Amino acid sequence: AACHGIGGARVPDAEDASLVLTPGTVSRLRGLLAAVRMKHAVALVGETGVGKTALVRFLASLTNHNYVRINLKDMAEVSELVGGYVPTVDGSLVWKDGLLVQAMKEGDWVVLDEANLAGPGVLERLNQLLDPDGQMELQECGNNDGEPVRPHPDFRLFVTMNPTDYAGRNAMSPAFVNRFVVKWFDTPSEVELTQIVACRYEVDEDVARRLVTFHQAIASSAEHRELGRQRAERYAYTLRDLQRLMDRLANGCGGNGEDLSAADVVRCIQDVYGARLSHKEDQDLFETHVMACFDACREEVR
Repeated sequence: AACHGIGGARVPDAEDASLVLTPGTVSRLRGLLAAVRMKHAVALVGETGVGKTALVRFLASLTNHNYVRINLKDMAEVSELVGGYVPTVDGSLVWKDGLLVQAMKEGDWVVLDEANLAGPGVLERLNQLLDPDGQMELQECGNNDGEPVRPHPDFRLFVTMNPTDYAGRNAMSPAFVNRFVVKWFDTPSEVELTQIVACRYEVDEDVARRLVTFHQAIASSAEHRELGRQRAERYAYTLRDLQRLMDRLANGCGGNGEDLSAADVVRCIQDVYGARLSHKEDQDLFETHVMACFDACREEVR
């Protein structure tokens, strides 16, 4: 009740934001809720697809708060966050608040996604907001006598980051990261992933387990360079690939929506996971992983 918001047009739809409440998900929600109640800025760190933004979106829906997601990838201009002058129909210039400043005023929950892909100037501009008084002066406005922007009491700030060993990710300065409560998201276990896949997509638990086992096997082969030995950069398979596979299966894998056979499942796996493999050595190893999980599978998935 202490975190219940006033609602608005940007509150996530409950059905769209729903999660499979595994024990791991519930534990992460409790940790996030504690930080929200203390009005801390929160940094969510983990691999792609582990549910960092989804967790905030679910909690915003549950507590009736407006939710805004801003992707910082390759963002070089702070004006998108803070604001800038825009022309009017009569040719004059007027100040328009940026997405972050607007959210501060209206009490939204803001997720700044992929923070370690943002330009350094963008992150530098957040420092004022992370100070104890949590306000922001709009130097860009050119009105040095103006009042600083003080956040609405419901405003909350979250940033998401991938591990720094991801390609192109910048190492965040310890001084910057230490201004957040940091929540690490480990990749869900095979048991938890199987439960999520089975519940979310309403597939048989044995089929879900086979799909998860395949995903983990191919991801491990890519990580350890068993796949892609002839490439300069390693292949990367994340939980987003598993999600894309399940979405395709749920939509009939491009077919007519009737029950899917084991052959249909394998064809979808080839499309999502195998199409990127260009060398025969990699294709042969891929087929080995597929057959290990699905050669004996003859049940219908739907």
